[in-house]
Amino acid sequence: MVTIRAGYRQDAAAIASMISDFNVEEGSPGRISADGVIDLCFGDRPLYKPLVAEHEGDLVGYALITQHFDTEPCAWISYMQDLFVASAWRSQGVGRRLIAAAARLTLEEGRFELTWHVRDHNERGRAFYSQIGGKEQTPIPVTLSSDALKALASEAG
Repeated sequence: MVTIRAGYRQDAAAIASMISDFNVEEGSPGRISADGVIDLCFGDRPLYKPLVAEHEGDLVGYALITQHFDTEPCAWISYMQDLFVASAWRSQGVGRRLIAAAARLTLEEGRFELTWHVRDHNERGRAFYSQIGGKEQTPIPVTLSSDALKALASEAG
C-alpha cells in the first residue's frame, strides 16, 4: 500500500533522485543534490513543503508545495512546483493522492487555491488534471532564459 506523508530531511536523497528523473523526462539537464533538497525544503528558510508517496520504505512520488501571493485576488495561494510519480506507479492513484494531500495542506494553511503549471504537450497530465476538477487558465507562462535572458539584461546597463 502507498502512503502519502510529509517529506522528512532523511528523504532528501530520494527526493533529489526523483527531481532529477522528472527533469530528464521533461528534457532538462537540471540536477539537484540531496544537499540542495535539504536547503530548499528543510533548511533555515525552507521554500518548499515536500509531500511524498511511500511504498514499503521506498519513495515512489513527490509533490513540492510553496506559497505564492497572487495580486489578482490579493491573497496567498499554494503553488505546486512539481508533481512526479515513478513510471512503475503511474495510473494507480498515487498522483491523485499526492494532489489531494496538497489540497488538504492548502486548506489547513488558510489558503483558498492550489495552482500549478502543465506543459502543453503533456496530454495525459492535462486529461488527469481536468478529471480531478483542475481548470486550465490564462495567462500563458512565458520564460526568458539563456541567451535571450542575457541579451535583455545587458540592456539594463
